[in-house]
Amino acid sequence: MFPISIKGVLTLFERRVVLTLNDRNEWELPSGYARSIHAFNASLS
Repeated sequence: MFPISIKGVLTLFERRVVLTLNDRNEWELPSGYARSIHAFNASLS
């Protein structure tokens, strides 16, 4: 089985969006990986 990539949009007050700087020095949405569909479902709750 392959990992499932999860990205999310986190907004703060004043309509600001949280971004992270990756290893390639590019801005992107915060993300993570789930190794199973059960972990994916748990991460959404």
